Amino acid sequence: MKVKKINSVFILLLILTSLSCSNSDDDNVNENINEDVTEYAMTAKINGVLHQMNNPFGTNEATSSIYSYYPNDQYIMLQGRFGGVFGTPEIDIWINRNDLEVGVYPVDLDTNAVTTHIDLIDNSNDVLGEPVSENTVSGFISIDFIDLETKKIRGTFEFNTIDGGSENDPINFRITEGTFNYVYDVE
Repeated sequence: MKVKKINSVFILLLILTSLSCSNSDDDNVNENINEDVTEYAMTAKINGVLHQMNNPFGTNEATSSIYSYYPNDQYIMLQGRFGGVFGTPEIDIWINRNDLEVGVYPVDLDTNAVTTHIDLIDNSNDVLGEPVSENTVSGFISIDFIDLETKKIRGTFEFNTIDGGSENDPINFRITEGTFNYVYDVE
């Protein structure tokens, strides 16, 4: 009788061990299949503080631009918002469809409403109802991966903003270690 109990316990332990080993193997396979899937569509350090963001609807899909100088037929808008629909801060990247290729695109005061550009909107620094501007003065957007068939785009960015319109104004925000991973033209 004792031998049967020991054998039963041994067999049960053997089965549990083999199941746990096979599950970990399956997990590794799934990680390899989905290695370009991330939890956040955009990440960035804003003045040294990490922000992990998705679009206002919580996904990694490009959104429609509301600005007439960035029409949807000419630009892809990648929007990252910290805190959901009414969250702040927000980083908006407009990629000119003519720039849909791997490369580095400089941004500054002159690229606004002209070509591929990036902006920061941060309403948390408004003073008594008076908005503080965040005008992009220098930086870059780097497209590291683009797949025109699956409509996936991935890259990095860094930029600085000023509260004013002159390159001599002091920098009020430094955005570093920025990443983006989006799908665009989603129907």
